[in-house]
Amino acid sequence: MKKFIAIAVLAIVCLTTNAQCYLGAGIGFGTSKADYDHAQSTTLFQISPEFGYNFNSKWAIGVDLKFTSVSSGSDYTTFGGDVYGRYTFAHAGCVKFFGELALGYAGFGGDKEGSVTSISLRPGVSANLGKGVNLAGRMNLVDYSMYSKKAGDCNVTSFGIMNADAIAPFELALIFDL
Repeated sequence: MKKFIAIAVLAIVCLTTNAQCYLGAGIGFGTSKADYDHAQSTTLFQISPEFGYNFNSKWAIGVDLKFTSVSSGSDYTTFGGDVYGRYTFAHAGCVKFFGELALGYAGFGGDKEGSVTSISLRPGVSANLGKGVNLAGRMNLVDYSMYSKKAGDCNVTSFGIMNADAIAPFELALIFDL
């Protein structure tokens, strides 16, 4: 709740100072199935409100909150978020290509109660749809995650390129410039 209030205060400050802020919401989806005996498929769906500040046409910082529902052998939910820095490295008409470095944290509920801390490199693309409305897509290209179970009996560290185990490896967002 404190994070939501902080984001609301930042949005009000940006609106009153004519700063280059943006607000949006994204959805993420992922599915996987291992190809061996008794393998379970996993499907996840994620909703992530996002708030950011553009320093200039190249650099931005932002925060996104993530609400994720995972369906597999044991269903669970996560709540967390990322803080990221974004660098736009190319423009082609109304399309921008960017890279993000994100630091994330999420808490797990259900049978997998615990938390995960991560650092990710995420390339992305954004298309200006007109009048301050953008459609953006990004994915976890490189991901390093540390998972800790609440009971303390399980700690897992993972590293991957195009890591399918990453929460919502692809995300699509609708972004509004404030």
